[in-house]
Amino acid sequence: MKLGFQVLFLTIAFAFGVTKAEMANEAGADLASASSENAQNDSKAVSEVTEKNSGESSTSDAGQDSQDEADAQDEAKGKVLDSLIIEGLVIRPVEEVRRSLEIREGKVVTSADVQESIRRLYSTGLYKVVDFYTVSESDQTVILKIVLEEYPIFENIEYSGNKKFKVKDFEEKIKLRRGQVLTDDAIFDVQKKIRDMYGEKGYNLVEIQTDLRKSNIPGNVLVKFNISEGPRVRVASITFHGNNEVKTSRLER
Repeated sequence: MKLGFQVLFLTIAFAFGVTKAEMANEAGADLASASSENAQNDSKAVSEVTEKNSGESSTSDAGQDSQDEADAQDEAKGKVLDSLIIEGLVIRPVEEVRRSLEIREGKVVTSADVQESIRRLYSTGLYKVVDFYTVSESDQTVILKIVLEEYPIFENIEYSGNKKFKVKDFEEKIKLRRGQVLTDDAIFDVQKKIRDMYGEKGYNLVEIQTDLRKSNIPGNVLVKFNISEGPRVRVASITFHGNNEVKTSRLER
């Protein structure tokens, strides 16, 4: 009787242990299932947020691209030139400048037209500086301003510091004509000719400064070349190095 009670107790305990283990396993399974479901929900939420942000970014980029394209089309389309202001002229009449331009008042003007007008003005060789400015603009019209700096007109030339050459010596080489446009290239050409003349006589260290003075005639200038002749350069001796195949006496001939 005592033994039977013990067996019954063990059987009940075993059954209770199995039931407890099964309950623990079921609870663990339920917890794992819940965790997996929560993870899936979180992943889905993150994915939805990412897709939303990506969609917003794509929409924003597309909107910016559309705006840039619209701006480019507007620029290519141009605006009507309501008024053109021309400043800086001293020598030439305004109408002469207008005839050189690609743009016209009352006509549509684009950035390409402005660039072509600048090219045309520079190609005349009459202007040192050509600047375009936008004074004001609306959706349909624009007011532009051109600021010009003209090259001066040559009136007369002077020389100072020239001891080795007379003025008539320069005049034979230098062909500046009274009334011609005096560009930077023309001045550089005169300086080069003077240096060459002095170089032929051994004055290779000559220095030349150019002064432009306004004349009584608007737009005309008087040109003065200040010459510092410097010492005459002489070759005292010549030394050759590395001439293994040719004798020095032959090179000195």
